[in-house]
Amino acid sequence: MIDKRLIRAIENGIVIDHLPAGVAWKVAEILDLIEKREGKISLGDNHRSDKITGLKSFIKIEGRVLSQYEMDLIALVAPNATINIIRDGEVFEKKNANLPEVLRGVVKCPNFNCISNKESEGIRTKIYCKDSIFTCHYCRQAFSRRDFKI
Repeated sequence: MIDKRLIRAIENGIVIDHLPAGVAWKVAEILDLIEKREGKISLGDNHRSDKITGLKSFIKIEGRVLSQYEMDLIALVAPNATINIIRDGEVFEKKNANLPEVLRGVVKCPNFNCISNKESEGIRTKIYCKDSIFTCHYCRQAFSRRDFKI
């Protein structure tokens, strides 16, 4: 009999699940998994899901713990993602990705004239998130998720 599971379970770490198809790569970038290449990382893309219609992506990271801020950043690209904390091969805790109230240095203000976009000023962006509306701390411009790039 052929084992249909292509990616094995992990003993301790995290599983980021229910990512839209193709988004796992962006999450890997947000978490700096590509550059650091620490530990065992499994990335699945375009897999069928029993819970969501269509295809999904997921990431399994052995031996890694995410900060609450990192978990919340995942919500920027995957608002319906779940983060499963795995201990001794079992799901210990499930968390939903939620946008943090403040994003620091993660996204650029879409206002090209904003002081945070001037490299010579050396100011990190500070964006407030409330009810899917993003507001820059410095120029006070409000914008939506589609107006910025991560």
